[in-house]
Amino acid sequence: MKDYQGTSAIKRARIAVIIAAAFLVIALVVFAIAYSLSGVGNEPQSLTKEDIAAKIDSVRGGESEHNYAATYLLDFGIRGFDASKFKTAESFFHGYSIYEIKPTLELAIETAELFLEFYYDTVDLADKTELTDALITCYVEATGDKYAVYRTREEYENYNADMSGSFVGIGVYVRYSKDDGTLQVTSVMEESAALEAGILAGDYLIAVDGKRLEDIGYESFISSIRGEVGTSVTVTVLRGDVHLELTATRKQITTKTVSYSIDEEKIGYLQLTGFKENTAEQFCEAIDALEASGAVGIVFDLRDNPGGYLTSVIEVIDYLVPKGTRIASYTSVSGETVYTAQSNHCISVPITVVFNENTASAGELFSAAMRDYSELGVLECRTVGKNTYSKGVMQNTGTFADGSTLTLTIAYYNPPCNINYDGIGVAPDVVAEWGADGDPQLAAAYEEIKSLINKQSK
Repeated sequence: MKDYQGTSAIKRARIAVIIAAAFLVIALVVFAIAYSLSGVGNEPQSLTKEDIAAKIDSVRGGESEHNYAATYLLDFGIRGFDASKFKTAESFFHGYSIYEIKPTLELAIETAELFLEFYYDTVDLADKTELTDALITCYVEATGDKYAVYRTREEYENYNADMSGSFVGIGVYVRYSKDDGTLQVTSVMEESAALEAGILAGDYLIAVDGKRLEDIGYESFISSIRGEVGTSVTVTVLRGDVHLELTATRKQITTKTVSYSIDEEKIGYLQLTGFKENTAEQFCEAIDALEASGAVGIVFDLRDNPGGYLTSVIEVIDYLVPKGTRIASYTSVSGETVYTAQSNHCISVPITVVFNENTASAGELFSAAMRDYSELGVLECRTVGKNTYSKGVMQNTGTFADGSTLTLTIAYYNPPCNINYDGIGVAPDVVAEWGADGDPQLAAAYEEIKSLINKQSK
């Protein structure tokens, strides 16, 4: 394995991100302690939906008098929630969001109306934790930050396990539909516990160890499937009209986000399906293998890549370009941070990158960087496919004392040429549509790589 990430600049960048996150966490804790001492949040149970709506209407269109939406929610008659924690969440947005925050009264009204519409009749109003979770979720929605998300401790643990690229489970990819509450298996991992148990793509997961999905919810269902290595779990699946009880023995699972191959013309193919904690290691191993096989060009497939960690995509790009090359930067309320390549490894063969409208975030950053390197003369590259999703912003996460987390947008990030594509997307050099018969996008990518290889050989 060549040196791809053990460099001081990457480490400094990671330290900077860790320090920034630490400040966010400290801020959350300080606010939480300060407001907990105030004794706010011990009010009696909420008023009726009609009374709350009437109180909202009475202040609509007025000027903000309170500093916190939480205070308005109490005035509206929504009681019994953790106002200290709610105010901490508000302060987090006001201190770190790159977006302009709406007037407090406007945010409070939107939060309360979302709560009345989606949660008042479904949450236990006497359960302080459940009520607070619902209200913070509504507040996050009201801010207008479409990438912001509040997660309970259980939700964050599941998310973190997935992004780590290594967890204990049965080895299935699933699609959850909030509309009808179904959980369908989209694919089953090779050599997985699910495969050994007989679970198939297309199956619907109904229950785990007798606990039905509709009763315990998605996050608890996923947590119940995961557990300790070597333990058993019984999953009830619906296959067609038949219910099956299938028992699987949990295994340690390492998610593969990189796959590769090389054809008889020595053209390498490398697919990146995400940027998780273990992606850079898999990527560098794949590049090493393709180089060892004598690859004369490489097609990078980033279609449907939803993104992931910024540090991961930085490490991946670092392995492709000469040391000292600008990789990316991000701009937050505290200034600009620039990443440059520190690895002693780079590639010299031509490449093509194929992406589509579902290539997002870090996937777009990779695609934009390769496009920029072509313009800068760093790499011989052509891009193929459709305009990308258009997410050129990054998020950071703070953690509350109870383990729940709040993620919000804190910066814009930019590719090497420093042109941000948020709301615009990355346009390909060659537009190619997806086709039901064959794969015209990939075919176009191979046409371009062959043209670049022929050009380089002359």
